[in-house]
Amino acid sequence: APLFFALAAATSDGAPPSAGGHLALLPGAGSGWQSARCCTYPQELLLQLERGAELHEVEVAVRGDLAPRAVDVYLSRAPAGAGAGAAAEAFELAGTLHFNPEDPSRRVPTAQRARLKLFALCSGQVRLWVHEPAASGPKNPYKQVALASVELWGREDAVVASAGGAAAAARRSAGQPQALSLGGEFGDVAQVLIELGIPLDLVPTDEEELRFAQADAETRRLLAELQRRRPRLVEASRLGEAQELSEHMEQLCTLGAELHRLRLQRERLLGADRLEEAKQLSAPIEELEATRMSLAALCETDWWLEKMELPE
Repeated sequence: APLFFALAAATSDGAPPSAGGHLALLPGAGSGWQSARCCTYPQELLLQLERGAELHEVEVAVRGDLAPRAVDVYLSRAPAGAGAGAAAEAFELAGTLHFNPEDPSRRVPTAQRARLKLFALCSGQVRLWVHEPAASGPKNPYKQVALASVELWGREDAVVASAGGAAAAARRSAGQPQALSLGGEFGDVAQVLIELGIPLDLVPTDEEELRFAQADAETRRLLAELQRRRPRLVEASRLGEAQELSEHMEQLCTLGAELHRLRLQRERLLGADRLEEAKQLSAPIEELEATRMSLAALCETDWWLEKMELPE
């Protein structure tokens, strides 16, 4: 859903006074924002949301002749234990949008749009650092930049988690921008993927490892093989295949957990000499195993080749 916001502050504003409502950045609500002439960079815009939110997408539109080279997107994160009278919130880098220079042979400026896909919590403010123009020349003698519109998408009323970790605290105390931290052993990899706009469901997390642990041993081995394959698909920009692989892994997690549960239940029944009841569990177990084999074959896994005793 779209998130509503107001432009709370800007480093400079070069829009003419007659442009009523020029601070409204939503499409159709005004003329956007334009920096002052001969300003310093980066320029900073502070967007104020109505409340904390879970951000899924940030889209920025620019006019070609005044396009910035890049726009950094920072999200506010409330410090741990912060109350109503807490000090200024810390901002963490969520990603960067890049724009191409305008073709100087074009007579009419073209519009450009860049979109940042993410899955991050924000305590209520979004800071945009707008960098220097992507190109300079007679069409932009004062080296200005402009944003035609900004759109935020996500879900409001999200519970905002505070940033943690000694490294993040050190960066905050030094007044430096911070990378958006997911924590866990995959945090660094996840950060790089998110800054590239990769959906979060393609990024490995500690929660995923926890789901794997609930599956039976053979399913865990298959999941481990698929998990090793997924980063290679993302790096090769084969995002459709990576998304499909993630869906198969989710299905295997559910299937493996049910297999584990049924096998434990069958062992308990056999231990209690309740043979008929134990026998009734054989059919659903075999069905789940067949489904697992089909998914493994669909993904052309080494695990499947091993089970089928085929040469690699």
